[in-house]
Amino acid sequence: MRARLLPLLAARHGRPDLAQLLWPDGAAPSPVVVGEVPEGAPRRVEAFGRTVAVFRHQGALYAVDDTCPHRGGPLGRGEVTGGAVQCPLHAWSFDLATGVCREHPSVAVARYRVAEAGGVVRLLGPAEGAG
Repeated sequence: MRARLLPLLAARHGRPDLAQLLWPDGAAPSPVVVGEVPEGAPRRVEAFGRTVAVFRHQGALYAVDDTCPHRGGPLGRGEVTGGAVQCPLHAWSFDLATGVCREHPSVAVARYRVAEAGGVVRLLGPAEGAG
């Protein structure tokens, strides 16, 4: 959506450089179709040069980098409880909304923007301020 709105906003505010600030290489990330993501059944997809884990928890969608920074465990295979996914290898938990590790707050995983329309989930690109 940002890729479609950006030229309009840039023209309206007289700032043709806005796109260059957000995407220096000139290419906004293209949405990646994930498909359906049922509650309790995360999906792991290749997107934006990474493996991304997509979760539905209490009705909300979340997407984080699939690789635990501790030992490289697959977060998409971890259990979600209390709004966090637990790495299946060494039990580090990452808050789905912020990406921050609950045991070590200085550590975080990257987050991604997610949208759903007609039951189809799409990854839109890295979240603002994503680690």
